[in-house]
Amino acid sequence: MELRNGGTCILKDGEVEIALAEERVTRRKADSGFEESLRFCLNKRGYELGDFDIIVYSSCVDKQGRSSPNLDVDKTKIQSVSHHLSHARSAFHVSGFDEALIGVFDAGGDILEGEDPSEWWKCSREQQSYYIGRDNDIELLHRDFSDAYEAGIGEIYRAFTHYLGFGSQINSGKTMGLAAYGDAAKFTSELFYFDGIEMKSKIKNDPKNPIEMVETFADQQNITTWEQRRRDEKVKNIHNDIAAYLQREVESALVTKFQKLFDRHDIDSVSLAGGVALNCVANREILSNTGFSEMFVQPAAGDQGQCLGNALHGHHEILGREESFLMESPYFGNWYSPEENSNLISEIEDDGFDIFNPEEISELFKRAASFLAEGNVIGIFQGRSEFGPRALGHRSILADPRKGEICKKLDEIKSRREFRPYAPSVIREYTSELFTEDWYSDLSNTNQKMSLYMIITSTIKTETRDEIPAVVHEDGTARLQEVDQLISPKFYKLLEQFRKETGVPVVLNTSFNGGGEPIVETPRDAYECFIKTPIDCLILEDIFIN
Repeated sequence: MELRNGGTCILKDGEVEIALAEERVTRRKADSGFEESLRFCLNKRGYELGDFDIIVYSSCVDKQGRSSPNLDVDKTKIQSVSHHLSHARSAFHVSGFDEALIGVFDAGGDILEGEDPSEWWKCSREQQSYYIGRDNDIELLHRDFSDAYEAGIGEIYRAFTHYLGFGSQINSGKTMGLAAYGDAAKFTSELFYFDGIEMKSKIKNDPKNPIEMVETFADQQNITTWEQRRRDEKVKNIHNDIAAYLQREVESALVTKFQKLFDRHDIDSVSLAGGVALNCVANREILSNTGFSEMFVQPAAGDQGQCLGNALHGHHEILGREESFLMESPYFGNWYSPEENSNLISEIEDDGFDIFNPEEISELFKRAASFLAEGNVIGIFQGRSEFGPRALGHRSILADPRKGEICKKLDEIKSRREFRPYAPSVIREYTSELFTEDWYSDLSNTNQKMSLYMIITSTIKTETRDEIPAVVHEDGTARLQEVDQLISPKFYKLLEQFRKETGVPVVLNTSFNGGGEPIVETPRDAYECFIKTPIDCLILEDIFIN
């Protein structure tokens, strides 16, 4: 397994000072490790390694604690935590729950038994783990798919993503997006089944041959119509149907599993982590169709969130400290001062761009709203960057959701397939006018928080879909972001100005990056992306550039 999505988090007195994915610094998509992000975070916060009480790391496809990082610091300060326990802590300790059931799902974590990490699929290892969190403590309940050669949801989604021609598991979002175009009812075979509470699958893990994994399953089930898609081939209806089948089977298995867990443990709250928890469609199904009344999924649910889980493990378990923070904001990255940006602004002026630097910030947003309404695409860079893979208005590309044709231009900027949906950012007070709120209308504020992070889907009301066609997916849903005035005041003001200009309290929001690139982190990253793509305008903090 290729290791991906490393990062660094600094926790002080139970609060995040800074958290950053490795890819944001190295500019290599889904980059592994922590060295560059650690150096960056130490520099920006003025720390040295010796300043920390504890340094915690997690590994993957290895035994816990076997591969300690080589850091120039007292070795007794370096501690390890298992991959899945780190995920669990990242999901529970910031949720605000006093007690919750925790589910961790990914393509695989640490080896439990076995010695050869190069052939990890032949070892007993973490794939799907379940815990109960109470106050400061997290207790392991049981695991699914922990035996050698077993393939859980993460590994199976990875195999189908290869089969559909999208490459590795970092492209699983393409498979999820494609599913809305297919007809799962064409196939009746069960992919997962249960032995009591334990989930099992009908696929044997063979990660070096993911195509064969899918083909063998199809042969065993006497499915003769499936067709592998190669990377450069056209997507056909059969590929849509396969993706829809996979998504249906995953959703069904997860709903069944969590209902069984609810029936057994009678706990109202659930937290999820691991790469599978980024499947926002499945998240809605779990919340809507099980007995749990509250759900929390933090925005960096995949391995980018391991750094947060590691820090929380050190804080709660190793140092034994009980104070914790409630995740109210996803903005954990660095803030760049005007002094740091002065040289870049001079360079932009020398490059011949027009710069509008208003005395009042409201004038900036009036100009931005007018440009959006005229059909322009704007890159926005403001404040601290978002934690996780979803852009939430601080490192975003924005467009007018009323213009369905704008998606073609965005597809060009992002090198993105036409079947992948774009998300709406919505002024929170107007959500009920556009969305059914079918997963949280009568539930807790905790559930509503997930919509701040684009981590769950909601259904757009039929009568409003024609107003915002650019953000309506094939199945009538959207992975919405509600914008709260207290959490993201500048982005809120921009949306409010766009509402005054157009009558629509929504903008299209996608991540600020070109095709195959990480989301921009620094002002220079933003400017370089702006000048090499067809983005029309750039908001750089309080300056408008075009």
